[in-house]
Order: sequence, then C-alpha cells, then structure tokens
Amino acid sequence: MIPKFRAWDKEYEDMHDVYCIDFHNKAVKTLDPMVGHCFWTTMQGKILMQSTGLTDRNGREIFEGDIIKATYHTVNDKGTEIEIVKVLGSVYFNYGAYYVDGYYFKELNNLEVIGNIFENPELREDTE
Repeated sequence: MIPKFRAWDKEYEDMHDVYCIDFHNKAVKTLDPMVGHCFWTTMQGKILMQSTGLTDRNGREIFEGDIIKATYHTVNDKGTEIEIVKVLGSVYFNYGAYYVDGYYFKELNNLEVIGNIFENPELREDTE
C-alpha cells in the first residue's frame, strides 16, 4: 500500500489532499480546489494526517484526525431490537497501530466518518 496523506492548513483553515512530500525541503504538493491545479507549498503551518488504509461503512477513506461514529444493534430487556449510536472520538496513531477512543481500530466495525477534528471540533465528545 502506498501511504496517502492529507494536510490541514492552519492559516487558511482548509483541508488539502497531499500528492507528494519533500521532507528535505520541508514542502508538500497539494491540490488547490479553487484553481484546480497542484502546487508546492511549505510544510510550515500544515498538519499531516495519514490514511489508515481502511474505509467506513459508506466507503469513505478514514484518516488520522477523523471523528468516528459507531452504530450497534442490540436487544433490550423486552426483546426489542434497538440501535445504539455512539461518537467514539478521533482516530490516532500510537505504537504502530490506529486507535479510536482507546480501541484498536481494526477490532471495530460498522464505523462512519462524521467529520474531523479540525473542520468539526464540535463533534468531539471530549470537547468541553
């Protein structure tokens, strides 16, 4: 798998797909959706997020920093099937694996990306 990245630009508060990273010159090549072409820019003020290589239940690629919602079906004490929806938190990388809310990411299923920590901070349950 070829690693995929995206970058949050803190100055312009904008998310960009990253097409190339030049670590020597500390630059990234991103697509500017306003003009429709790629350009090189400094990494200063950018936060890189790597793809987990997995997709959510809708086929959307999951990146570090994405806020994840899980949907579970269970049966209550009356025998009625109920749906439980819980916002788990944001995806992060730690000790060689991806996690969300303390859970090893690959052990979870029926996940849905509902935003990310930069564009949708209000979705985080741990936000005060």
